[in-house]
Amino acid sequence: MTSMAGGFIVGSASSVYFYSYDETSDQVLYDSQFRFTSRIETEHTQGVMLNIAMSPNEEKVCAITSDNQLLEFPITSPQSLVSADLAYAVCPFHGPKSITGMDTCVLKPLFITICKDNTLRVWNFQTHTPDLTKVFLEDMYSVAMHPTGMHCAVGFTDKLRLYHILVDDLRLCMELPIKGCKQAQFSDGGNVIAAANGNSINVYDFHTGEKLADLRGHNSKVRDYQRINIDVDV
Repeated sequence: MTSMAGGFIVGSASSVYFYSYDETSDQVLYDSQFRFTSRIETEHTQGVMLNIAMSPNEEKVCAITSDNQLLEFPITSPQSLVSADLAYAVCPFHGPKSITGMDTCVLKPLFITICKDNTLRVWNFQTHTPDLTKVFLEDMYSVAMHPTGMHCAVGFTDKLRLYHILVDDLRLCMELPIKGCKQAQFSDGGNVIAAANGNSINVYDFHTGEKLADLRGHNSKVRDYQRINIDVDV
């Protein structure tokens, strides 16, 4: 809740309520002193509004939600506000659950993240906005971005799936038989992809899906690895 000129604002689960204040009414009778004026709803949050604050010039209000979203809306004319006026202040962020994977692109100002809220996001760090948001119905275990920024690999419970990154969606282009892949990485040139498969590392040709190598040596599951700049003939 916060005050504004001539009244106050209340934030709830997915709505904002505006109340006006009548100074001419009897101050003892609060029912007649405060009057509900308008209400706007939003689909930008699945949580509740934890705090709202007004800008110094009293032209804009920002709200923080329980699912880690930052929303804003103008208040120059509360009675004329519509749902579209309640928008993201910067961009939509991941929800309250933790980010479980991230990778960067070599040739474009992009990086990719996955979260336990089952969302995958491709971010542009020059414009500070997400270029793509994809919601899956199952958990993701790992993510890797192709050096060109045009493809990505995502580890699911049953398979490692490779996608084309389109303007507003992902399109499946290949599936590799690796269950619960916790780590995956493209080569610098992007022609091969290495993926952790239990206590081994499988190397595949990115263009054909052919397995090029099955690297063994660890006694337990591979948990992490880092790409290094070495030219090797597989």
